[in-house]
Amino acid sequence: MAGENFGCGSSRESTLRALKQAGVVGVAAGSTSHIFRRNAINLGIPVVILQGSTEGLRHRDSLELDLDAGLLRSESEGIPVDRPDGYEQHILRAGGLAAALRTGVWPPEEEA
Repeated sequence: MAGENFGCGSSRESTLRALKQAGVVGVAAGSTSHIFRRNAINLGIPVVILQGSTEGLRHRDSLELDLDAGLLRSESEGIPVDRPDGYEQHILRAGGLAAALRTGVWPPEEEA
């Protein structure tokens, strides 16, 4: 969970690799730098923008990011988030851009 403008000024790939090595598996924020978001997705880290309030979340709630439904779920509520487009979903499901390209399925078919 992050606030507004997350990743602004720190969008280099090495920054995102450090987050990944630290165990970060996804980012939900009020807003992010476009370059940060794109680099994160290329490394297989989903970054979504929160579309609803996080007031109902409690400290240390267990969270689940459902990209298909466009929801960030906690034990007590679901918060709408923006859904990655078809290309981004393909990259994330493969585990990053390099892995997606290795699948030989590029460009991915657009989801209906």
